[in-house]
Order: sequence, then C-alpha cells, then structure tokens
Amino acid sequence: NCNRSCGIKTVPYPLGFSAGCDVRLDCTDSGMFIGEFPVQSVNSDGITVSTAASSSCSVETFFRLFSRHFAPTSQNSILLGKCTAPALLCTILATLIQTHSESLGCDANNNTISCYMEGSSSRFIDQANLKAKICQNFVSSISAENDSRLAVSLEVQVVKLGWWLEGACQCSINANCTPLLALTTGRQSFQCLCNERYEGDGFL
Repeated sequence: NCNRSCGIKTVPYPLGFSAGCDVRLDCTDSGMFIGEFPVQSVNSDGITVSTAASSSCSVETFFRLFSRHFAPTSQNSILLGKCTAPALLCTILATLIQTHSESLGCDANNNTISCYMEGSSSRFIDQANLKAKICQNFVSSISAENDSRLAVSLEVQVVKLGWWLEGACQCSINANCTPLLALTTGRQSFQCLCNERYEGDGFL
C-alpha cells in the first residue's frame, strides 16, 4: 500500500508518501519535501528541490538528499564554504556567485567559496568524494539543463535528483531501461523512461 497523494498533488509510481512506497518523500501541511527542502517538481526521470529556504548552513543538510533510492545528479554544481581540502573551482559560475551572493547567505560573500561538480561521465554526485573535501557549509547549488538547441540554462538554488529501483530491469516494452549500481548502496538497480511518443512511469 502506497499513498501517492499530498494535498491536491499526486506523484507517479514508484514515488509516494507512506511506508509502503519504494521511493518515499515527505508530505506536510506546507507541501512535498525531502528533508527540509521543498519539492518543486516530480517527473518520470527526476525530482527537483529548492534550496532557497534552507535554514541550515551545515553541509550535513545537503547530505540528506542522498538516500537508498535517490541522489543528486551530475547536472548540479554544489557551492561549499569553509573547506579544509581544495574543491574544484567552477570558473563558469563565478559571475552567478557574485550576482546572487546577497541571497545565498552562508558565507556567500566570502572569497573562500568552493564549487564541487562531477565529470561528464558520472550520472550522480559522488557523496564519498564530496565528503572528502571536508567542508562545513553548504552555501547553495546550481543546476545546468541542456535543451534541444544545445543551449545551457542554469538554475540557482535548486538541486536535481535522479531516482532508481533496486533489482533487475522491470520496464514496460515501450520504455527504455537503464541498469546501474545504486550510488548509495552499490546494489544492482535500474531506471525506466518511456520511449518517445509514450507517456507514463515506464515500469511494469
């Protein structure tokens, strides 16, 4: 039994808001959440959460976005503060950091802000590598989205999450299955995505 409704909103299988759901989100009077982060949108290949309203600067707050069934994707660049190990400097984001420094908070005006991002071959942010930077503050995040015109749009203060189910592929004949090892558990897992011109969750 899985409750897929939160107020007037519903989410697709396998997401939901109760103990019987494979990928569980939180439902409150204020809406859908993952930890303290409000869920902006949910679709068949991911979840978008807002980091704008975060009340904590601790990097541990960001680590709550890693679970057994979901994790931040490599589309995200993570802005960090008070790091004892060097993190990658995302020079392309320097202008955005300056422009939005007043709203980011958590030492955003400090010149020691570092940026962490994965290489193009990675599907998700590597939690172990991120922890190895030994940073105290999660400042903000920037998500990049490619469109069909090869343009790149950047969204500030959002994190894109990808989700999966454990086990061997169990997708519809009209869906594409992507096998993977779950980032947080190392177990065999998979994602389903409907083929072009089809709609739905893609699962059997």
